[in-house]
Amino acid sequence: MITARSIAAAVAIALLSSVLALPAFAQDTPTLLVLRPKPKARDQSSGLKVAPVVQSDVVEIKIGGKPAIITAWTPLLNGPTTLQLVVLIDSQERIGVGNQFDDIRNLFASLPSNVEIAVGYMLHGKTEIAQPFTTDRVLAGNALRPMTEEAEAVSSKNDDGSPYRCLHDLSVNWPNPDPKKVRAVLMFTSGIPHDINGFGDLKDPPLLDLEVEMASEDLIGAGIAPFSVFYIDPVPRKGRPRQSGPGSLGQLVQATNGQNLWDPPNVSFSPELYRFFSILYSEAVVTVAAKGSGLKGLDIQSTSDDLNVVGPQEVMIGNELPKK
Repeated sequence: MITARSIAAAVAIALLSSVLALPAFAQDTPTLLVLRPKPKARDQSSGLKVAPVVQSDVVEIKIGGKPAIITAWTPLLNGPTTLQLVVLIDSQERIGVGNQFDDIRNLFASLPSNVEIAVGYMLHGKTEIAQPFTTDRVLAGNALRPMTEEAEAVSSKNDDGSPYRCLHDLSVNWPNPDPKKVRAVLMFTSGIPHDINGFGDLKDPPLLDLEVEMASEDLIGAGIAPFSVFYIDPVPRKGRPRQSGPGSLGQLVQATNGQNLWDPPNVSFSPELYRFFSILYSEAVVTVAAKGSGLKGLDIQSTSDDLNVVGPQEVMIGNELPKK
């Protein structure tokens, strides 16, 4: 005999079964990717603007070897997603970089309102944030303060001076992390790590390569795209090694979807900053439904023989910062 109670029990079992059948969908996590067009036939050092990457440029996106469903595709600049940009000044080069702070302030003024800017300094293997994220361009510009030679001499004592250790510190202590925002760092540095004696000799090449590789992994895990403007003080100082660091900075950005913006003779930052703006202009923020958790490999298949669409080698599902 079928009773109301038996019907209710059957309905409850059916509902429970349908809930238990959903875990594959429940594991899909919204994840933000920043993708960039990379024309195969164009020299990117020209600084020319590239048309923004669009969804029709992509055949398929795989995360962890599994197809990821695209749920949203919007431009990075003037789009609905906030870009958190940390502008980082190497204190070892702060005097010279300070002569071009007006160029950096002009960049601040040109960035749209969906870009939050923080300003920090590389010092003693750490990143010191002088101005937390703000949309106030004047406030961010005021945090760009030159350092006197006397103050620099004091700050350099017992400083390992490694920009790559500073990037590690930034990646694990990102100010105000938010998984619904994307992250980038624009740094002005020679890329030269010094020993504990301040302006001493460079690290041995194998140790330097390892330090750069570890910083790259930190940035990938934190979802931070690094952009570097190479600068070294043209006036030699006592004991200062004259080797340049563009090679190490180039190694840093290979796997992280960043870019070394160095364009000699580097007498003004305007060309490099225009190129940086052009790259941001060409990028898109893509939301995908990704399965699993943790750090996964990213594969992108483009539709054109003349165009690559690139992103980081790996992406953290859900854009969470790694635990310290």
